[in-house]
Amino acid sequence: MRAIMVGPPGSGKGTQCGLIQSRLGISVIATGDVFRERMKTDMALRDIVSSGGYVSDSTTNRIVEDCLDKEDVSSGFVLDGYPRTLQQLDFLEGFLKRRALTLDAVFSLEVATDLLIERLRARSKESGRTDDRDSVIARRLEIYTEMTLPIIDACEEKGLLHRIDASKGIEEVFQSIKDVFDRVTI
Repeated sequence: MRAIMVGPPGSGKGTQCGLIQSRLGISVIATGDVFRERMKTDMALRDIVSSGGYVSDSTTNRIVEDCLDKEDVSSGFVLDGYPRTLQQLDFLEGFLKRRALTLDAVFSLEVATDLLIERLRARSKESGRTDDRDSVIARRLEIYTEMTLPIIDACEEKGLLHRIDASKGIEEVFQSIKDVFDRVTI
């Protein structure tokens, strides 16, 4: 299965992708983790991400392409946090098409804004992530709404979208995702 996991910051993408990888054995490429690793040596990228800014499509596409080139994408993967724009979606579909592959599913983790803010504040206290500060949270949610919601609409039109109520407990959310995996991979 080749899938995308989308959802606003704090929706549980990383948690669910971790479960998918450990329990279903599917490779996960988490762009947030990749960016955080690259931020250790790339000061320009660090400045953009730390301020809640948006990393350009061309930079993001290049980073994801590097990751996908290192993975055996024919055997399946889940992308966590990518694509976030229609241009990125087009790039991904072109990348797969050049390899005679297609996208199988898009999971949209959906959570009310007040719960997202609560989760992000708690995560900031636990992890110290600079992109979970109050001053950055609002900007990240705004960027998500502006840039990523068109992806959801486009994937829904293609029949790929699976909306998941991510306000539930971790195990319930995972079971909803697993049910889709079971249906799509039959």
